[in-house]
Amino acid sequence: HEMLAGVKAFSMLALNESVSSINVPRSKKTLLLERLGHHSTPADFMQDNPVSIAFSVICIFFALPCLWIGEQTVAANASLRSSAEIGCIQVDGETIDDDTDGCLVHVKGTLCAETSVFSNLFPEVSFANGCIKLRTTCEMYRWIETTNASEEAHGGQAAKATNYSYHTDWCKSFESNVRFHDPLGHSNGAKPNLLLGTSTEICGTVTLGQFIVPPTLLDTVGSFENTAELIGDSVTIIPGSGGADSITFVLEPSG
Repeated sequence: HEMLAGVKAFSMLALNESVSSINVPRSKKTLLLERLGHHSTPADFMQDNPVSIAFSVICIFFALPCLWIGEQTVAANASLRSSAEIGCIQVDGETIDDDTDGCLVHVKGTLCAETSVFSNLFPEVSFANGCIKLRTTCEMYRWIETTNASEEAHGGQAAKATNYSYHTDWCKSFESNVRFHDPLGHSNGAKPNLLLGTSTEICGTVTLGQFIVPPTLLDTVGSFENTAELIGDSVTIIPGSGGADSITFVLEPSG
């Protein structure tokens, strides 16, 4: 836009010169360089902008190795995938063939959990079979503090102000109301003895036909189902030896 404006301005000056015989003391090149702020030579630009030049050189210096490593990784993965597709052997999961020992095989079938799985947070919750992974989430219903920064005008000057608001919700972590800006009326009580957050237990022995599936291959299994219908509406924890130390959690339909 600046270049077009400069050309237009020069054209108007040239037109006025032809009509009114007004001499333009500067050439077209000088006028455009002044209007656009361009440097006459690359050396002048480098002298006036050393920081920009240095930053550009550093970015190029680090970008080239990153691009090279990325291309190498993509090429290696593509080669490995192609080799696996060529050398992979389709086998029956119900039959073990000694000739395929040490070979890359492809097996189709259904995963089966052979051992029981129980929750570390709630030991009373366990599944003797049919459970490959058990994910338990423990949350606490507590007060949450949120901040909102704004600018307010005082005496003709803008001043920053921080507004604090409070609401309750389920959280996977504990925060004491002592750290709140306004702790009165927003008590979260003492920190619970239960470990808040999400934990996942994996079945110790999972089979696919006659094959035992290593735990690393089970990381991709993520089709979880709600266990409320299986464990009932309440869960009891007995941390101590007496019944007085038991804690019962009851399912609330409203959450």
